[in-house]
Amino acid sequence: MEPAQSGTTRFHAPLGRLALFLPLILCTEAMAQDAERGRRLFENQCLVCHQDIAKPGQKHAVTNLQDLRQRIQGWAFHMGEDWGKSEVDDVLLYLNSAIYRFQEPAR
Repeated sequence: MEPAQSGTTRFHAPLGRLALFLPLILCTEAMAQDAERGRRLFENQCLVCHQDIAKPGQKHAVTNLQDLRQRIQGWAFHMGEDWGKSEVDDVLLYLNSAIYRFQEPAR
């Protein structure tokens, strides 16, 4: 009698597919949470001065993600905020998804 190896493979195939897609699912969820945190940081710390200029579709002086990152870092420092990389990254993610929509990867 031969072992039922082909049946075993069939049962593990969905788990293999899940293993391939799980990082994408978790990454997408984490990005959504980070963008939400970025939105809250922006609304609590930046929107007071930027409420009239931070609108989708409006022309901006920022032309790429690196420039946007530098501006976020500069203004956080200027305003006395003790933002680390995670706060800057979250605000960058939020602003890019809500307003700028640059296609290049953030560095």
